[in-house]
Amino acid sequence: TIWAGGDFGAVIIDGAQLTSIDRGQPQPPYIRQVTVMGDSVYWGGYTPEGLKPVTQLRDISLPSHCRNVSIRFSTMQNAVFSPVLYRYRVNGGAWSRWSEDNDVDFNNVTYGRAEVEVQALDPFGRLSPAATVEWYVSFPLYLRWWAMIIYAAVLVTLVWRILKWRTERLKREKEKLESIVSQRTAQLSDT
Repeated sequence: TIWAGGDFGAVIIDGAQLTSIDRGQPQPPYIRQVTVMGDSVYWGGYTPEGLKPVTQLRDISLPSHCRNVSIRFSTMQNAVFSPVLYRYRVNGGAWSRWSEDNDVDFNNVTYGRAEVEVQALDPFGRLSPAATVEWYVSFPLYLRWWAMIIYAAVLVTLVWRILKWRTERLKREKEKLESIVSQRTAQLSDT
């Protein structure tokens, strides 16, 4: 048995538990909190059915003005001698560096669907399964599909009007030039 203490209080570590933890499976990181726009807690960490931690959080639907998302996560492991390290990736991209930080902020997130995966590396060097947070940020009204159709219709109408104006202008210039040619031809035939 190991006793350790400090300003935070006392920690008692039973050597038998350490060996049993070492033989067990690595603990997945749990999603502790999802905060939107820096102050609005969207997810508090436990299911409504009971105090069960969650490793998969899906179907978060955010309005278009919510472009800042913060995720806090942790494992059930107590890290006294060696810290638990975390890494994350977005939409299946490259993993971030290992860090002791158990939260990550995403600013100016893109509209549409995003998936964040978090993994933990426990003090025994075992890689945990990934925890997942998925969200969908709605497109603003001016970027919706029907708005794009309206923009395309306005653009086609504008191009058509410009072409029609240009064609009429060329037609008038042609008539003017034909009139000048006719006058000059008449002048030459008179002489």
